[in-house]
Amino acid sequence: MQGQAMAQASMARHQQRLRLIDAAIARVDNDDYGDCQRCDEPIGVGRLRFDPTVLLCIDCAKEADSKA
Repeated sequence: MQGQAMAQASMARHQQRLRLIDAAIARVDNDDYGDCQRCDEPIGVGRLRFDPTVLLCIDCAKEADSKA
């Protein structure tokens, strides 16, 4: 039973990652890729290299984390 739950959780994580990748591809198609979704400033290249699906620049991400 535990193995089945772990497999389901793993599948859910993979599906979520695919959704994030699909959304990043859509942003590329719409010429929005690399722009912060909150402030519209460019997201740092290093940040995008680390996670190409990231939506926020580092400043907006820090601000969002501090409010959470």
